[in-house]
This record gives sequence, structure tokens and C-alpha cells, in this order.
Amino acid sequence: MDETVEWLSPEELRVTETGQVTTALDTRTVNEINASELAGWLKQLEESRQVLPSHLTQITKASRELSGYIIPAEEPQPVFTGRYQRPGYTIEKYFIRGEGKYMIPYLLMIPDAPGPHPALLYIHPTGKTAEAAPGEEMEWFVKQGYVVLAPDLIGRGEMGPGEFEGDAYIQGVSLNIWFFSILNGRSIIGIQAGDVTRLVRTLEQRPEVDGKQIGAVARGEMGSVLLHAALYEPTIRKVALIEPLISYEAVVMHEYYATRYMLTAVANSLPKYDLPDLAASLAPRPLLLVNMVDQNGHKVESQQIEGTYDITLRAYQSQEAAAQFRIATLDYSQGMEDIFGPWLHGE
Repeated sequence: MDETVEWLSPEELRVTETGQVTTALDTRTVNEINASELAGWLKQLEESRQVLPSHLTQITKASRELSGYIIPAEEPQPVFTGRYQRPGYTIEKYFIRGEGKYMIPYLLMIPDAPGPHPALLYIHPTGKTAEAAPGEEMEWFVKQGYVVLAPDLIGRGEMGPGEFEGDAYIQGVSLNIWFFSILNGRSIIGIQAGDVTRLVRTLEQRPEVDGKQIGAVARGEMGSVLLHAALYEPTIRKVALIEPLISYEAVVMHEYYATRYMLTAVANSLPKYDLPDLAASLAPRPLLLVNMVDQNGHKVESQQIEGTYDITLRAYQSQEAAAQFRIATLDYSQGMEDIFGPWLHGE
């Protein structure tokens, strides 16, 4: 038999007068605590940047340790799963084993013209099929004479959490994995960077590919993955980032940010390095940054980018390679040649 009870009033339920710890007590929000910590981190980072050669030298060691990157010990053994023809090129499907008990599926687009060809690794946040349709970006690169490899890195595409439960489910699963990686002392980005190295070595093995002309393109938050991977893998001779996050600092210093950028962050990195420092470490390799975005994915003005990436420009200037570093703010109504031409052809 149901018993009649008297509910507590909202006033009685409140532990504090206002119902909010931050307004009732002398305390700080998580964002305010982060901002306070960030000030010390950035001071330490800026002091290190003043001595450019030693700063760039320590970035490789620090980023490897903090990201948990492990150099692949074995040569990749691709498994062929299919092939189909399009006008002017062939698309082949493969997978290779990743660092753990998982596979990395990828598409390989090969021009019909005899090689060896230069090659590009194309990394997209939603996976290998995002720009693979006729007339889209990957086909344009192939028609410029490039072999293009597009993977589903762990956590992306076929190797992601799936789409049947909706965006909220995907974000929840992804953030849990990111949190577990912190507890484990290794980042998702470190594992993905190791798999990028595996894919580059796969390209090197192909008879159609000129192993001395391998570049890489990354879109969105995958730009952070590529910056780490290219630092550890000098075989990646040129790098282009399309709509990449401007910096980890932008995420930490703001209360609101798109959670997708957390998934390619490295815990405790800011006292040692930020994304502009990784970019600086690539000098003198060609580096193209197109339409950089802030922590919410909004386009950043050129003046802010130039200030944030001063360390990168100084690194390129120190090696007399300033022309190899290009920041571009472009309208996508412009053709692919306008965006990628000088970077792709070394002009």
C-alpha cells in the first residue's frame, strides 16, 4: 500500500543559500583554476622559447614522453581486400594491424600513369571516405599525379564508436576513452601518431611511390595528430593542415569549447610545448596552415594567428626557410590549385 509522504521544499533541499557553490562560497570554477595554472605554464613555455635551438631540441623528447608515442617495431603487412577502377586511377582497399589488437582500414588511390609517383597521406576526422567521391579533394590530388592513402585511424570512421546512437553517445564514449588514456599515461594522439608512421612506411613499400616525396594533409582536429606524427617521422616531407585548431592554449583558457578538440590534446603538454612549437619543429619542411580555427571551430583572424605562430616563423627564419611556411586565409570558392598549388608543387 502506498504511503503518503511530505516532500522537502526547494529551500530545504539547498545545501547553500543560492543553490550554487560558486556563488554562495568563496571558491573558483574549474575554468578559473585552469586559467590560474595556465599562467604559470605559459610563463615557463615562453622562457623556454627565448632560447630557440634548445627549445626545439627538447620538444621532440617531451612530446614523445607526454603523448606516449611508441616507434613501430615491425614493418606493416597490408592485407588486400578489393579494387575498383575510376577514370584515370584505381582505388584499392587494404588494412594493416595497428599498435594493439585492432586494424587500420585504408583506401589507396593510384594514378593509371606509370610511376613512381609522389604520395600523400590524407587524414580526415570522419575517416577515409569523407573526400573520396568523384570530384572531391582526394581525386584532385590523384589527378595531380599523387598516390593518395586515406585511413580510418583508431577512433575514426570504421574504427570509431559508431553513429547509430547519435552524436551525444559518440562524444560520451570518446571522452571516456580520452579520460582512460590519461589514467593509463598515454594519449590517443600518441597512439594515432604511431599508426601514421605505420601508414607512411606502407607507402614507402609501394612500387608506385617515390619514397622521397611523401607528404601529408590533415583536416580539422586531426591536424594535431599530424603535427605530432610528422615531428617523429621525417619521411613526411611536407605538411598541410586545413582548418586546424590554433593551439591547446585556446582550449584551456576558455570556459566553453568543442569537445572534439580535447580528443587530440596531450595532458600536461603546455609547460613544454603547444601546437605552434610542434609546427616550429618541422622547419625547414614545407608547412601550409589554411583557415585556422579557435576552440569552438570558428575561423581565427590573421592577426591572432601571426601572434600565436611567431615561434614557428622564427624557427623557419632561423633556417632561411621562411618561404616554406605559409599561413593562408582562403575562401573555399577558390579552386584547389589556389589553395594547394604552391605547397604541392614547391613553388
